[in-house]
Amino acid sequence: MLTMTRGQKLIQAVARESLRFVISWLLGILGGGLCGAVLATVFCLLEGDSTPVEGFSSPYVYSAVLGLIFGAIVGAIVTPPAYPLHIRKIGGGKAFRVATIWTLAGGLLGMLCPLLIVPLSIFSFFAALVCTADASRHPAGMA
Repeated sequence: MLTMTRGQKLIQAVARESLRFVISWLLGILGGGLCGAVLATVFCLLEGDSTPVEGFSSPYVYSAVLGLIFGAIVGAIVTPPAYPLHIRKIGGGKAFRVATIWTLAGGLLGMLCPLLIVPLSIFSFFAALVCTADASRHPAGMA
């Protein structure tokens, strides 16, 4: 039977944690793009702007593509600092589900004042992670 040395265990742990970070980062990009596309399309629908855009079949597709790109960039920026603080404790799948729902809710609330869509979405993302991490640390009835 082979036994692992301390160095091999350390390398294995670092590799596992690095892979978890990369997966979380990719989920952050995916979630940010998804939220950006949804919020941009809803905003375009509510605004009522149906001006055709060259190269796109619909102005709604154009706004969804712009939202997807912008949201993915924001997701790529805000996920790395969130990983060591909260995502690592919660787990990528649960963090993705909860943060996506809260981010969409914050963005929809931000549509009351369009300048606040992005800041409220980012705030909602971090608030979701903090609340979920806190809830996982203190299960109901155990606090």
